[in-house]
Amino acid sequence: MARVGMLRHTIVLVSGCGAEISDCLFPSVTEVLAELKQQAAVELVNRSAILCLYHAKGLSSGMFETLVHADWSMSPKKRWAARARRVAGNWQVEDPYPVGSCAALLDHCFGAIADGPVLVGFDFPIGVPAAFAANAGITSFRDALPLLGEGRWKDFFHVAETPGDISLERPFYPRSSAKGATRAALVAALGMSRYEELLRMCERRTSVRREACSLFWTLGGNQVGRAAISGWREIVAPALLRGARIWPFDGNLADLAKTAAVVIAETYPAEAYRMIDAGFAATESKRRVEDRRRKSTAHPGLGSATRREAISQCSCQHPRRIWIQVQRRRQV
Repeated sequence: MARVGMLRHTIVLVSGCGAEISDCLFPSVTEVLAELKQQAAVELVNRSAILCLYHAKGLSSGMFETLVHADWSMSPKKRWAARARRVAGNWQVEDPYPVGSCAALLDHCFGAIADGPVLVGFDFPIGVPAAFAANAGITSFRDALPLLGEGRWKDFFHVAETPGDISLERPFYPRSSAKGATRAALVAALGMSRYEELLRMCERRTSVRREACSLFWTLGGNQVGRAAISGWREIVAPALLRGARIWPFDGNLADLAKTAAVVIAETYPAEAYRMIDAGFAATESKRRVEDRRRKSTAHPGLGSATRREAISQCSCQHPRRIWIQVQRRRQV
């Protein structure tokens, strides 16, 4: 497999899985960003597997030996992953590859623990909105997760077909694009007063980013609900049975790296783009190869002309699956 780049830094995967529960069951993205402000950065952005890698002062030892990131989709054919391994004190980043079966991906991640702790990122939501959790009586997403699909929650993953099917125990809607399916119906059925209550804090509009789609809305090109259903059932639940842990629900990243062989985290590509000034304007698209090439060649932190040219060619040759951009910043 071709090697894309070598990073002489310790790296930590950045996640956007936040919501607003005061007891820190769902830490806010503000807390995550506050931590990042204290760190010198190394970033890697990949078209199909978006990784945001940060050099962390004080965390250079005892952290992860392997990083894996999967760009998730309901369609197995559209799932791609990328891997970075620590080799002789450097980070070796490999080309993206098709995920294949979920079982194979988990076997790959757990097989890598022979070299040390493994951090695995997925871009589907992990967590629920705080207002929904309060209405449903969920005090810990981590404790509730193994119960979903059983008992009271037996219909949780069955997408509701009509507004009358929606409930706290069956919150995903709609099953199809039938006439009359509205967000207002979802909001009312789940006992909310406005749609924003069905967004986690990290999904809400910012000055530089549009609001994301609610976890529970399953219609449209930007919906993430069906990917979450797939990810929770096919990846997260089986991984937990094998001893994996979820950041931040099971503890802070440094401690998890010392106590867990495999740690799962949610990633947020839209935030990763902005963190390295690679966001797309309203007239641009991450799916358009010309726009991706322009970002990779114009970015001030890409390094040598040779590397910029290699990245540009990579983007052009694989317009639907590869865009790799490495930025180095001086250590603080």
